[in-house]
Amino acid sequence: MTGLKHSAAINLAAWLEKQNRRFPGKQRRYFKLVGTTLSCQKDEKAAPKWTVDVLGRDLVDETTDKGGKVTISLPDRKLIIHFKEGDTAKSWSEALKIAKSMQVENFYQMGKQIGHGAYSKVRLGFEKESGKEVAIKVIDKKTCPKDDLIFLERENEIYIVLEYMPGGMLYDVIAMFGQFTERDAAGVMREMLLGLEYLHSRGIVHRDIKPENILCTNKTWPLHVKWTDFGLSNVLTGGDDTLQTQVGTPHFAAPELLKSEPYGAPVDLWSCGIVLYNMLSGELPFDHPEDAGEIFRQILYNEVSFPEKQFSRISPDAINLVKNLLVKDPTKRLTAAQALQHRWFVTAPTAKAAPIANDLSKLHSSQRLPSVRGRK
Repeated sequence: MTGLKHSAAINLAAWLEKQNRRFPGKQRRYFKLVGTTLSCQKDEKAAPKWTVDVLGRDLVDETTDKGGKVTISLPDRKLIIHFKEGDTAKSWSEALKIAKSMQVENFYQMGKQIGHGAYSKVRLGFEKESGKEVAIKVIDKKTCPKDDLIFLERENEIYIVLEYMPGGMLYDVIAMFGQFTERDAAGVMREMLLGLEYLHSRGIVHRDIKPENILCTNKTWPLHVKWTDFGLSNVLTGGDDTLQTQVGTPHFAAPELLKSEPYGAPVDLWSCGIVLYNMLSGELPFDHPEDAGEIFRQILYNEVSFPEKQFSRISPDAINLVKNLLVKDPTKRLTAAQALQHRWFVTAPTAKAAPIANDLSKLHSSQRLPSVRGRK
């Protein structure tokens, strides 16, 4: 079965007829099926008279190419919906069958826990049809903040099936090896920027760019990486600088975000500059072990420095790219597309593959301060 994986999101609405419960006859009502939730209204603008979850319910399909009916067994009654037209009957019967069978266990075997977040856990899963490994994020409604529950109106848990990235977090892989080259760094950075170029071209701002949100497909070089955790992302709907919420992680926050100014995609490029600085030197340009406020002060008022100890053997091209990403004025900061044209991506792959001499063993993700969620 492939309904859960390949079916489009269920969102149907139509005037249909339901069997009257109290006396013979039918009533014309406006029905909606969103996900697994079926609701019934007197008209299109009225509040639902009732809603039911069809997940796991018994369903009898008696539709034909001319119409027919579907019977859904509920705990207290049988709901009978009639269709006058064949096309409507077909679309609704197919959608109801998918909705009733959308338990994740029907399609995936749940494995061990491989990660966790503040309101969720991530488990390894296996697609029953192909045996393919996946990552299944399980969000618990009981612990999730109320503002984040818009898409969890009725379910106790929601399952999000994602690509499994067995390499794990980028910095943990780097720390495991203890060293890597500028050639390696350029390869990783290029894939990061390609991902951001794609997101920004569609008006999506990630807003929490940091090492923990860069996952690897493997643990061997060359690494291939992808962005993850879009819980703080948002969409630019009214122009280039329409976001205002203060969110993100202290070390990687852009100056304009900290000033509570309207901002847009450039905040992601600033954060990429911090990540690149960190990968090359093993240090953070703005840092304090405990005080996020001090980190914010440094970001706002200090210029980024390149200490001789860490950067004497880093190429001028790499340093130049970092400088052009860590520009406090977002209008002068490189875009993802511009950064991808930087000279470093030409010189680094052809340079001698000498290991970066800095100590990178402390780059484990567990040493980072947590993200900050702002008001929406």
